[in-house]
Amino acid sequence: MRFMFLHPRLSLEGDPLGLMQLSASLKQRGHIVGLTLLTEDYIEAIRSFQPDMLGVSLMSSDAVMMHQVLNKVRMVFPDLFIIVGGPHPTFDPSCLMVLPVNAICVGEGDEALVEALEQYGMEGHVEGIRNVGTVTTPVTLRPLVSDLDDLPFIDRDIVYAKNHIVRDFPLKTFAASRGCHFKCTYCFNHAYNAMYAGLGHVVRRRSVDHLIAEMRDVIARYPTSYIKISDDSFTYRVDSWLEEFAEKYPRLIGLPFYCLLRADVVTRDMVRLLREAGCRSVCMSIEAGAETVRRDVLNRRVSNEKIIESFDLFNEAGIAIYTNSMLAMPRATLADDIATLDLNIRCRPTLGHFTIMAPFPGTRIHDMCEKDGILPERCGGDGDIPTSTGELSKLTTYTDEEKNIQKNIVLLGPLVIRFPVLRGVFLRCLAKLPSNNILFKCIYTVTKNLLFKRIVPVRMSPLLMLRIAIAQVKAARTQVG
Repeated sequence: MRFMFLHPRLSLEGDPLGLMQLSASLKQRGHIVGLTLLTEDYIEAIRSFQPDMLGVSLMSSDAVMMHQVLNKVRMVFPDLFIIVGGPHPTFDPSCLMVLPVNAICVGEGDEALVEALEQYGMEGHVEGIRNVGTVTTPVTLRPLVSDLDDLPFIDRDIVYAKNHIVRDFPLKTFAASRGCHFKCTYCFNHAYNAMYAGLGHVVRRRSVDHLIAEMRDVIARYPTSYIKISDDSFTYRVDSWLEEFAEKYPRLIGLPFYCLLRADVVTRDMVRLLREAGCRSVCMSIEAGAETVRRDVLNRRVSNEKIIESFDLFNEAGIAIYTNSMLAMPRATLADDIATLDLNIRCRPTLGHFTIMAPFPGTRIHDMCEKDGILPERCGGDGDIPTSTGELSKLTTYTDEEKNIQKNIVLLGPLVIRFPVLRGVFLRCLAKLPSNNILFKCIYTVTKNLLFKRIVPVRMSPLLMLRIAIAQVKAARTQVG
């Protein structure tokens, strides 16, 4: 059977691991797998590949755009079987009634997608497959994959053959685990864990040997000088797994790596082990500067003192820190956003990044906003879904002037954190200037790019840098067009 993925775009910041994992499972069963992107002539690519089934992994932020794309695909290929998976159909399965698709895949698709393709090839339908839903068959879930070592290594070739810049970029991404047991209101994990209650352990880890074996395979085949481990939280405590990793990774891999952590689990021993293993940069979110907002709105029960302590430990160890913070929270004020900027300044991250809180349907924070009546009236269909965490706030509790200031914190906040002496002039003058001016956008782009190079300090040849620059210009022209 022939299966094709339709994917929005590829990025140097990280590989699409889910797509690659599904492709590996399909190829393991002997199926032919293709990939097309929205950045190319995907209609012609589909026509040339002639798939038996087309698959899309859909994020809520892409829902409006992909709805339009799938309408176009359906007009050209009225009989093509289309299945949509990913976060959006998982947490809003009613999208099946809106999107021009034949089925949705909910939750983990490793086994479900293979079964769906094979049953469709033999019987012409996908009814009765767990994790797969149609207009006539509701979704029933299968247990979570219990042993991640049973899964094949992800299929990087499907992406790297499509984009040689991504292949040659020396940052390579890996997943060491799946799942997160925390219940942050802005994230889908709380709903995901509730869905899978009684169907397996939420957090599952690959063995250290299995993870390192994949890393060695990738390093042998592709340019690699820096490793990114993309788990929601690479570790939750100092345990035997982390100790084994800290012993084997520097001996068998020996490359610097970047990982994600939560500030509330960090200890001095953890930082020491990570440093000994080869960790040279981390992502550790602050989210909000006011403890009441973190606790009552985000369900992140960590004090400012603990956050500062964790940042100080990594700074003392010489490990670069990338941090995320959100502005425009429900039940918060602009003063809380200024407190978020100030806590970032105190924590001294290498790169402090801000986003506007996006109340995606299916999250508790969306329910909170809906309950408080602070979302704009629906535009119909998917019209109320944010398309970006960089948009002006959708909440009606903030004035247009406050929304403009929040957006300016997004654009100039990284520079102010790096140079705190700018805080006063920023708050008095710059924050109130229109946020849609080209100067602020240029400052943001330059600041983020320069500082992110300290988070992932990869070395590139002049030729690769030129190829990346040309690709970025082409992408910008495509977006303008």
